[in-house]
Amino acid sequence: MLWNIQAVLFLSTAFDHLIDATMIIDHADGRRFSLDGAPTLYTLKPGIKKDPVRRWALPDRVFFGNGACAILAGVFLSEAPLPGFYAERIIPGEGFAGNHIFVTDGVIAFDHHGYSLRSRLLTYHTNGWAGRSPEGWNCRLERV
Repeated sequence: MLWNIQAVLFLSTAFDHLIDATMIIDHADGRRFSLDGAPTLYTLKPGIKKDPVRRWALPDRVFFGNGACAILAGVFLSEAPLPGFYAERIIPGEGFAGNHIFVTDGVIAFDHHGYSLRSRLLTYHTNGWAGRSPEGWNCRLERV
């Protein structure tokens, strides 16, 4: 069976940092989907990023996936658990959100989700943001 029957329900009442309750289903190949089948991105309620107390209280994956990805990439590179890694930045097109920094050796990537193939990380990230922006979300990559 391809699906890992492990579903996690994030309730907005239990996790104040999420906008709505979202059912997340983990696929055996590492992809995560909401009930409608779209890749999931962590969405913060308005004002969380500007409130240091609430922002620092976020779970690690949500914190590093919402603006602290550069810190995670920097720590990874300073500790250098694997050779040949460097940072890359996803830079959204003019007027779009979706900036992200991760580390890679060109094949394997590491970010707030853990290790994955670089191609899967890029597909997941671009599909997630493109799904939120019907007006043509786009980006470019830059080695940092």
